[in-house]
Amino acid sequence: MPSTSHTRRSVWHLFPVAMIAGLGLVVVVNAGMVWASLSTFPGVAATDVFDHSNNYDAVLAQASHETALGWVVEASADGAVATLRIADRDGHAMAADRVSASAIRPVGPDQTTQLSFEPANADSFAATTALPSRGQWDLRLTVTRGGDVLHATRRVQVK
Repeated sequence: MPSTSHTRRSVWHLFPVAMIAGLGLVVVVNAGMVWASLSTFPGVAATDVFDHSNNYDAVLAQASHETALGWVVEASADGAVATLRIADRDGHAMAADRVSASAIRPVGPDQTTQLSFEPANADSFAATTALPSRGQWDLRLTVTRGGDVLHATRRVQVK
């Protein structure tokens, strides 16, 4: 009768395999997260940040001047057309010499549309071009009246 000797192997012989599998899983998950973040980033990297910081006192002075104007800008979307109401500090509608904007998608694919506005009635302005798609849009507005300029950003939702 042949003798059979069963030696039980320790479970520790699987430890290197488990370590390699665990590290491989970490690498795969991290690679997936890097791919997802790089393929979906809609932001814009500014190239003039250093120059902007060198003139920061002028930026603060401009912001202070715009705040002192007291103008209030309200934005909405009537369908796909952006509409604005511009008022003075007392809440009375006011006329503007020129109103323009860049409409930028804050989420999703990078998309920018230039808009200009014309008076729609006594107290509002309407964009001359419709926004190209549904969703959220940030309107970076420039309102000019006389020698004064106001820069503002307002978010609208096109449904």
